[in-house]
Amino acid sequence: MAIVSLDQNQRDVLAAVTDGRNHRVFGAPGTGKSTLIRELVAGIIESRGQAAARVITPSRQSATAMRDELTLRAGVATEGPLARSISSLAFAIVSEANGDGFPPRLLSGGEQDAILKDILDGQRETGVDAGWPDDIDINVRSIREFRTQVRDLLSRSRDLGLFGGDDRPLAKLAQLGESAGRPEWVAAASLLDDYIEYLEVSCPGQVDPAELINNATAILAKESARPIDEQITLVLDDAQDFTPSHWRFIAAWSRSRGPIVAFGDPDTATAGFRGTDPGVLTASPDSDTAVTWEPPLSLSTLHRQGGVMPDAIATVRAIIGLADGYTRPAADPSPAAPTTVVRTSLASSPSRERDTIARFLRSEHSPEKPFDAMAVIVRSGAEAESLVSHLNAMNIPAFAETTGRPLRDHPVVASLLLLVARGLHPENLTIDDVRTLLTGPIGGLSSLEYRAVRRTVRAAELASGSNLSADAILVRMMTDRNEVVVFNRPLPRGFTTVSRILHDVGAARESQMDELLWSVWNATGLADRWVSESTKTGYAATYAHDGLDAVLALFHVIETALSNSPTESADTFIERMMGQAVPNDSLSPRMTVGSVVVATPAAVVGREFAVTVVAGLNRGVWPNLRNRSAILHNTELASAAFVSSEERDQQQLDPRRAVLHDEVRLFLLAITRATDSMLLTALKTEDEAPSPLFRIFAGSKTRIEDASLDVAAANALVPTFVGANYVTTLRELVATLRAKLISSESTDSETADAAAALAKLVKEGVGGAAPSEWLGMRDITGEHRPLFPDGAVSVSPSGLDNFDASALDWFVESVASGASTISMSMGTLIHWVAEKATVFDINTLKTLVDTRWSELSFEAPWVNEAQRAIADTLVTGLSDYLTRAEQGGLEEVLHEQRLRITISDGGADGVTATIGGRIDRIERHADGTATIVDFKTGAKAKSDADTQENLQLRAYQYGLVNGGVVRRVDSDGITVPFHAENAGAKLVFPAVPSTPKGGSPLEYTENVQAVSDDTAHAEFAAAIMEAARGMHQSVFTGPRVGRDFAGSLDPNKVWVRIPEVSAHE
Repeated sequence: MAIVSLDQNQRDVLAAVTDGRNHRVFGAPGTGKSTLIRELVAGIIESRGQAAARVITPSRQSATAMRDELTLRAGVATEGPLARSISSLAFAIVSEANGDGFPPRLLSGGEQDAILKDILDGQRETGVDAGWPDDIDINVRSIREFRTQVRDLLSRSRDLGLFGGDDRPLAKLAQLGESAGRPEWVAAASLLDDYIEYLEVSCPGQVDPAELINNATAILAKESARPIDEQITLVLDDAQDFTPSHWRFIAAWSRSRGPIVAFGDPDTATAGFRGTDPGVLTASPDSDTAVTWEPPLSLSTLHRQGGVMPDAIATVRAIIGLADGYTRPAADPSPAAPTTVVRTSLASSPSRERDTIARFLRSEHSPEKPFDAMAVIVRSGAEAESLVSHLNAMNIPAFAETTGRPLRDHPVVASLLLLVARGLHPENLTIDDVRTLLTGPIGGLSSLEYRAVRRTVRAAELASGSNLSADAILVRMMTDRNEVVVFNRPLPRGFTTVSRILHDVGAARESQMDELLWSVWNATGLADRWVSESTKTGYAATYAHDGLDAVLALFHVIETALSNSPTESADTFIERMMGQAVPNDSLSPRMTVGSVVVATPAAVVGREFAVTVVAGLNRGVWPNLRNRSAILHNTELASAAFVSSEERDQQQLDPRRAVLHDEVRLFLLAITRATDSMLLTALKTEDEAPSPLFRIFAGSKTRIEDASLDVAAANALVPTFVGANYVTTLRELVATLRAKLISSESTDSETADAAAALAKLVKEGVGGAAPSEWLGMRDITGEHRPLFPDGAVSVSPSGLDNFDASALDWFVESVASGASTISMSMGTLIHWVAEKATVFDINTLKTLVDTRWSELSFEAPWVNEAQRAIADTLVTGLSDYLTRAEQGGLEEVLHEQRLRITISDGGADGVTATIGGRIDRIERHADGTATIVDFKTGAKAKSDADTQENLQLRAYQYGLVNGGVVRRVDSDGITVPFHAENAGAKLVFPAVPSTPKGGSPLEYTENVQAVSDDTAHAEFAAAIMEAARGMHQSVFTGPRVGRDFAGSLDPNKVWVRIPEVSAHE
């Protein structure tokens, strides 16, 4: 790396900090602190050797960001990294002190959480009264947030010197809880004593990060001061984010190993919620956490951002309270600073906000500004995952640099662990497990394909004479490999893959976890496919990278587990993995080159990007003034320990003010990362409003919450970004070019440009760009071949109305019927209840529903509950109808009765129409006449006019009069027609209550179709033959806009209407 040119202020500071004393250098974001650190370290190494200086940071991520640039600038080989986290340096000191003994092992956050959960579960099961206050009951103690606050309390206790005692490690915390009137601290101290005892017995040599720092501090405290020529200058980057225990370590270093040079800015502290105090950096030297400092130095020139940003930075900094003893240095822009363009965007929904972010990033993308020079900064890690998914779907490579979700929750990891667990213990396999495996990355089935498998196995089971549910069959097939082998119907490859792996795991149950997992991973076939896809671009490539990263991280966890406990069984490992609700910090490498960083402010400390987006600036989200320690009140621990009660009463501290200052610090850090351009986004809906932080840039005056300062807009002319002006995805680009190519409104030049662009996309293999892939370019199939070549047309009564409304939709449903829906399954169940019921009271009908309810499959418990409520409504209406029919003297003579009749008009074309179907119910009146009943489970009844024209009912009446209703089949297989005088037909809607004129309220609605006379029958027969001839055609037409069902369009009725391109254009 070339030597940079420093301004006079930087040169003066650099000269001052090389005198071997302890120095602090303050500077606003963009004033060149990182640049000066590199120059300082390079100068020390050049004059005194490669071991004379080291840089430490509060976190591993910031150390990694600093390390490569620092090594390039130093230009020499070094023993160990020049930059490392403070925990890494402490680990090296403790390991060195242990000599040939075992090095310490850090407990991850996930492991700590799992141990605490086990202890709390044990207390609950044994009924131990731990002395918790009433408001921290057993339900509160079972949530992850409670355990997180317990871990934070332990860390703060170590930071504040409250750890350690004669008999109990947390005795000082318990005493403080009693004196401060905090019984939750007393109870937590008891819990943490059990936790420490567990570690000593079950996890010897394992320490948490705070304990590691304290152990290293104790080692340094015992050392004598080194001679000047052997001293190591310890350079602190982002010094504002070190905790009190870190500062004790740093102070001990300054007294033994060498001088300290600290660079920081209290205005950009990001770890206040973890107990860091920017004031420690400015504390008086009489504290054990303080270093004996020289007078502070400052950097006063802004090099990163120009334009409106210097004023904006000053505006935001003025909101933040000053740390004790800290005077904020001035910061003026350099004439050479780039002009940072700032824009804002208000969105009407979260999806539109994400879409705007994607379009902004695409609009900024260029060879000079690649995607890995961009970052999206969000307030919390929970927002990052969904944003990354959206960006990837928009063909923008992105990754989340956050702690993210626990490894167990990654789809491929969850599937791998589940395969091993259920392969070892197939008796534990459930239908939910089967669904997870088949629809996950390994099975690869879509939800529609999964339902198709359920229908296939159910149909095969019924054909064999059995009546097992589809769920029971799937579980049986997965646990018994022979069931799959003898199954004589086609199954998806993913189904056979999952079944085979489960069987193979069971056969290798004596193997260790790493061997089992490797065999499972190898058998999935995902490795080759994902490696191949990862070499490409787009969403599939990003998904492949993400999956490979997760698998690599899982193998790294297994390697660590076996190194700590070589005999750990697979069952124990899986149980431990599934019990970890806190994500671990992974050291596994990730594919990040060429990708947008999506991160929280803490993850971009010390980093610079050409383009940034600061997203989610909504009221209640950023700033978020929620008390993060509302259960255990951890934030009060420091004042309780070191401030007298009288002083606390005098100060009358508002905890929300401290939180507000921390939130504004995060905002300041976020807006000072970009050099070229920045977008700030927020929502404006009925429930969401932009926060005051957003309005600083949006051009209006605002009053920041809890701050007695009216903040004028930094720039009243910050423009609004209009995302609709930019094409974001390849799919959108292809569609735009295709439309331009075939449009009659395009000029010759526009058409030629579109054709050239499409040709380039075809060459690059972009889907949909080649004309051969366009719908409408192929010849029409079967243009001169009728649908029923022999002229015998099968007509379903229920399909007559559909054909009459749209021949196109009728054809699609006939040749490519969609998957059965919940409504269809519900209708089948209610018809079955109506058929089987002999007693009609509500409870009896509900009992019938119960006997088959488990055969229905729902995506979520709440769907199950909602559908059961609908079923109860239908049963109520059905019970009312059947009861009233029985009381009225109506006798059910037939149910679910087959209808079949052939009609022919003797035409020269030879077309005949065969009507086939099933009649729900035929009722006989006292005079011997019969009425046909058709149950409809929809939520809307038909009008009287529609009922009179209903072709399905007319078909039933025609069949009854003309001998098409078969009463029974005798022992010789001979059909016997049912004869009765026709009394008409009716539709019954059990889910639609009604009140007839002059009658009492009913729980159902009845629409009656009048009796068809001879003339009506003749007209019906003619209409049937006309429909049959229409169905006999080879071309079917329908309306441009498809009809909807229950408020949504059937996909099968939509795709045939997409006017992509005409072959004749």
